[in-house]
Amino acid sequence: RRLYDGTDDLLISHDGLTLQNIRIRDVSFEEKKAGERPMVSSSMSPQDLVEWVVNSSPGDVQLENRQILESVSSTLGGNSGTKILLSGETPKGLRYKQLHYVYFLKSRIHVFSFTAVARHYFERDEPVFEKIRMSFQNTKKAEA
Repeated sequence: RRLYDGTDDLLISHDGLTLQNIRIRDVSFEEKKAGERPMVSSSMSPQDLVEWVVNSSPGDVQLENRQILESVSSTLGGNSGTKILLSGETPKGLRYKQLHYVYFLKSRIHVFSFTAVARHYFERDEPVFEKIRMSFQNTKKAEA
């Protein structure tokens, strides 16, 4: 079965999108939909960056009481970015964790996101997510 959420993102899940999912996005700075908030930038605060990532990812699990657990610098293939770890819960009280890496290139943004139920799935599948993310090490710093 295939799911199309209106994007050309790569969306991966093993046990179901609501239990855990990995989303990889390549976004152009020029891609801005009507009514969308200002485009993301490397100078945004962690809170604003989280808001942009969450609001620009259709079909993701909707969380309430979102808290930033960690926000640190990150590099991948020579590109600088930010790593943000979040926690939150659904309206029915199911706790989730989300891990987002956002890397800034000249006119593009690479976003690697991992969302999973906090209990069991996050710890079990985070190493798989990190392996996938690290496989992009050969991304060229200069764009073609």
